[in-house]
Amino acid sequence: MHTAVGTASTLIAATAFMGFMGHAIHGDFNPHYAILLAFVAIIGGIIGGKFSLKSKPKNLKKLFAYTNWIAALFMIFNAFHLKPA
Repeated sequence: MHTAVGTASTLIAATAFMGFMGHAIHGDFNPHYAILLAFVAIIGGIIGGKFSLKSKPKNLKKLFAYTNWIAALFMIFNAFHLKPA
């Protein structure tokens, strides 16, 4: 389970970095939002790390699966319902 979470975290970080670079290159970067989101991500990482150490692997697996499904559904919804710029 730890390997799966680590692998997913690495891929998410790479995807987020590429998204950041795309926005930065096109001049669509707001440092105020970036600082706020970085702060929230750090706090969430600390809380999530403490939570994961106290949780059973079976429960972590379920939580990981649910959050992946929610993210996937969110992306599918956005892909079909957002109007092109």
